[in-house]
Amino acid sequence: MGLLTRGTLLTWEETKAQAENLRHHAIKQFIYKWPLIKDLIADNTKWGDEIECTLVKFDHEHKVVNALLSAEDVLKQIEADPSLVSEAWHPEFAGYMLEGVPTDPYNGIADCAELVEEKFRTRRIEINRLLKPDETIMTIGTFPLTGCPQFTYPPHTPDPQNSASGSIMFPDKAIFGDHPHFIGTTKGITGHRGEKPPVLLPIFRDENTPKPFRDDLSGHTPTDSDKENMKEDHIYMDGVPFGPSCCSLQMTTQCDSFAQAMHLRDQFIPLCPILLALSASTPIFRGILADCDTRWSALRQSLDDRSPEERGETTLLKGEFSVPCSRNDALDNYVTERLLSLNDIPLPYCVEAYNAFLKADVDPNFATDLAHMMIRGPLQMFDGQMDVDDKETSECFEDIHLFHWRSVRVKLPPRDGSSGWKVEFRPTEPQATDFQNAALTVFIFLLSRIIFQKNTEFAIPISKVFSNMSAANERDAARKGKFWWRASVEADSADDFVELSIDEIINGKPDSDMPGLAPLVEKYIDEQETISNEQKQKLLSYVALIRRRANGSSKTNAQWMRDFVQSHPNYRKDSIVPENVIYEMLKIVDDVNFGRTSCPDLVG
Repeated sequence: MGLLTRGTLLTWEETKAQAENLRHHAIKQFIYKWPLIKDLIADNTKWGDEIECTLVKFDHEHKVVNALLSAEDVLKQIEADPSLVSEAWHPEFAGYMLEGVPTDPYNGIADCAELVEEKFRTRRIEINRLLKPDETIMTIGTFPLTGCPQFTYPPHTPDPQNSASGSIMFPDKAIFGDHPHFIGTTKGITGHRGEKPPVLLPIFRDENTPKPFRDDLSGHTPTDSDKENMKEDHIYMDGVPFGPSCCSLQMTTQCDSFAQAMHLRDQFIPLCPILLALSASTPIFRGILADCDTRWSALRQSLDDRSPEERGETTLLKGEFSVPCSRNDALDNYVTERLLSLNDIPLPYCVEAYNAFLKADVDPNFATDLAHMMIRGPLQMFDGQMDVDDKETSECFEDIHLFHWRSVRVKLPPRDGSSGWKVEFRPTEPQATDFQNAALTVFIFLLSRIIFQKNTEFAIPISKVFSNMSAANERDAARKGKFWWRASVEADSADDFVELSIDEIINGKPDSDMPGLAPLVEKYIDEQETISNEQKQKLLSYVALIRRRANGSSKTNAQWMRDFVQSHPNYRKDSIVPENVIYEMLKIVDDVNFGRTSCPDLVG
């Protein structure tokens, strides 16, 4: 979740006062770095994944489940004895979250069949060994009781008057505490916005849901601003933590050059909503069924640090910019020359930065993208951070760059050229099982191969990308949603756009020029001569899961969770999910992962 810098964290007021100075350093640092990286050539078969995981504690006697605040302890165990794990682990926003990544990058298509699922499994087993028998590690979109009274173990009570977030629901003690980055980010977003960002998600209306539904904040002490921010027929969550405490599944691939990275970046943009809908795994927030299936809206709202001026609610002050969207949102522009006509929404940018980048011979379209990023200031700074030689470090640049949590991210090569340009695909939700996580990760990687090697074009107008991201967040989007797509994905086809179902986009539309993404991937797999038939069958089993989710014959995790709740005898059909139902649901997921039970309806 950004740059993990060590040091003494500045207050928000100190950071705000230094923001313009840091922007100047950031611009200079990129300009000095650009000649070192612009012509780098690298191996584009290297790639990897990142998965954010949730630690959970079960109380089997009372059928209670809590988010387990043991991430710091687990990481210290690994630091003391690295031989305990074979994969790499990092802290994440919440004290009950961990991020796992492969120690070494994957290499090409063979590793898709041989290593990806195995490494997801290895990560789960290795961390579970460091936990107690009633504790586990899970790969879910969010802990479903986050924000409920005493949702963590050990329990903590929020202290909004003396906290970074001001939340009445999420205690600072639940934020990872062994690094100031996470508290600093929370303070920065809240400080820049001038208030804790409200998060409102539509309620899922069931048979006995009150009309209107008014969120019950019993067990909390709402302030006047909380009462003002609440909205009928919506679940209310108050502040930054309710986004970054959600989990993600991300795939990063190295590109052979800057040009290839820009091409992949742009082609990934329209794919993001499709994979978000197919990976939907987050239908429950604060123990309440939402009328949405993903974490995306919670992320977008909770990380929206824009001031009233930047949101267009009051007059802009000198030196400020009108900012059209949250820090966490769809990527909002193409940089490939032939796609510029599809940039159909305003893109404000810092003219000073743009002119400086052009003078340094930065690609003009990439310079626009970088200058657009520079309209935002830093969220946090550390003492002495700018007492550096801009020719030797990129820390100030990364302090702005890595705090843009967009659907696609370009990762710059290091100064020493030890690796190349990389592109990260970010919207995917983590899946309940290792097979499902592998299927989505491999599918995205194989799409990157098609983008590299085949004559395809996926780009649609940026405004339609944003429309699709909203559609992907809706309940049952994978089965019922409509999404803008190209009438033909051949590279030289006309820019004609139609609304299609996920089934038509993935499996193809009869009597049209849309073959479907799955058939394209299957054809690519069949053409590979460096892998065995057994490996091809493994890859095809991953594609088969994607196909089944698209045609509705297999459920997304969100659909399975919602159906589990609605069919449970303890659920009163009032949108409120009893804690023992959530306990039983998560226990089934854990039992499936460790072979204690089977659940074909979940596994798909």
